[in-house]
Amino acid sequence: LHLNLSKRIYLYNRKQKQLVVQGIHDYLYELFGSSSINYEVDSTGHELPQNLKNIKRTCVRVPKNTTAEELEACFAASPNQEFIQLEGDFHGNLCPNSAILGAEQLRVNHDGDHKDEILLHFRGKRLEFRGPFHDATIVQFLYEWKSNRGFHNLESLMINSYKSKKYDAAELLKDIEVKQLDRPEDILLITWQMRISYPWIITLSSFPPKPWKSGFRSRDYLIRDGDGEKASVFIEDSDVCFALWNSCEVENVNR
Repeated sequence: LHLNLSKRIYLYNRKQKQLVVQGIHDYLYELFGSSSINYEVDSTGHELPQNLKNIKRTCVRVPKNTTAEELEACFAASPNQEFIQLEGDFHGNLCPNSAILGAEQLRVNHDGDHKDEILLHFRGKRLEFRGPFHDATIVQFLYEWKSNRGFHNLESLMINSYKSKKYDAAELLKDIEVKQLDRPEDILLITWQMRISYPWIITLSSFPPKPWKSGFRSRDYLIRDGDGEKASVFIEDSDVCFALWNSCEVENVNR
């Protein structure tokens, strides 16, 4: 395996990979510290990433037959991360109270059955999920947020189930008090910034890559009991979107 650092080529035996990666990371951290450097681990092959300290972002292409314990071990030394992305052969199995669910931003490409625990136990701020959820899970999430019983850290949620499932907004929202903007011609555009993992720089012109803007449009919104917090909600076809007004950019646009 070759490493190109500062225009120098280093050769080492693959069996020593973990030792070498740990040594390089320790050296860079000692040299640059953490004040201006974002340390990211990217695993895009057929192996889990190495467990390293002081990591802020992790992108994992989960190999086949990976257990929840094996995946969790990748975050033992850096449990509090800004951004985590899971893809590959990830089927939603996580350890109880997983560090992954405490990431500030979590993006999941789910290649399996419904794994509702990811949403119901998410402790971070922003969750983007590609994969299906049971209707009861969406209803439970909206009810707990609306009644001020849970999801106090959550700022935005985007679910896209693609062709695997479609959601009926009238059915999901029938027992939840949904407000609408006063004028029928008004609609809110709600946007926010999501981080991007470094493998995406192949299609980007800047390095490090700028955050990716996510968002949706909706006339519907909820008011949380107790504190009056407002959040827009949008449910249509395969999409479920939710975002707090005071944690996003909100613009009133006419249709």
